[in-house]
Parts: sequence; C-alpha cells; structure tokens
Amino acid sequence: MISVPLWTMANSQMTHDLQCVYRAADVGEADIVVVWLEEQAIAAFVKDRYGASGLYPFAVAPLGVEVCVADSEQAPRASALLEQHAADIEARKRAVATEPAIEVACEACGIKTTFPAGQRGRVGTCPNCRAYLDVPAANAAPPGPIPPAEEWSGYEI
Repeated sequence: MISVPLWTMANSQMTHDLQCVYRAADVGEADIVVVWLEEQAIAAFVKDRYGASGLYPFAVAPLGVEVCVADSEQAPRASALLEQHAADIEARKRAVATEPAIEVACEACGIKTTFPAGQRGRVGTCPNCRAYLDVPAANAAPPGPIPPAEEWSGYEI
C-alpha cells in the first residue's frame, strides 16, 4: 500500500520541490499518507490532486502522486518518519513470515484447520462447514475450562 519515499528514489525521478516527501501510487494512497503525517503534527497536502489524470479519487498517475509538506523545514523530519514507518512495516512482515502456523479446531464440526501466522487475532472460516473460527492472537492464552455453575449464580442467563 505504501510506496517509496522520494528521498530514496533515483535522482532522475526525484522532484525538484523539496517540500514533496513522498510519491504515492494513487490519490487514495496519497490521502492516507497526508492523514498519517498530520497525525505526526506535520501539515501536508496532495500536490496536483486533479492534474495527475483527472479521475479523482481513482486516479493512478504514471509517475505517482506527490505528497508535500506545508513547511519546507518539516520535510527532513517527514521524510525520516516515512522511511522509519516503511522499515517498521517490513520488519512486521518479516516477523510474521517467521512465526509458525496455528492450528484451530472448529467448534461446529471438529475439523482442525491450519492458518498462517498472519491470520492471528482474526476470524477465519472452516473449510469443511464454513463456520466462523476465531484464530487466537499470538499472546492469547488458551481457553480454560468453563467455571462451575455456582460461580454463575449472580448472572442472569
């Protein structure tokens, strides 16, 4: 989803406007980057939103859609934050790729299904009966036994 920060691109593709810190694949991605930068207290905007191809919001520009910062003094900080964010995303992808797959038994039919580590903490589907399966998160404790009825006496069921 996230493209490459401009500072890491070849000089022949790099913009001459030092306020532009990111080249997105489309206007939608550029808008996401603008919001993210603003969450980091950096005012940003999409440069030439309608000029790229005139098909907002589904525009895909051949050279990308540039995201610029309002204050050129914020450009180095914005670029560094974007590069760090991209590195963090890659690190998470590598970490998930090395985690073992998880096996979950369907409560409806009893069939065990293996899910990739990237599905942890999400809802899957049983391939046998199509029931929804909760794929436990990596740090989730296994479900314990159901407490005795005496412990439920204060609750209305």
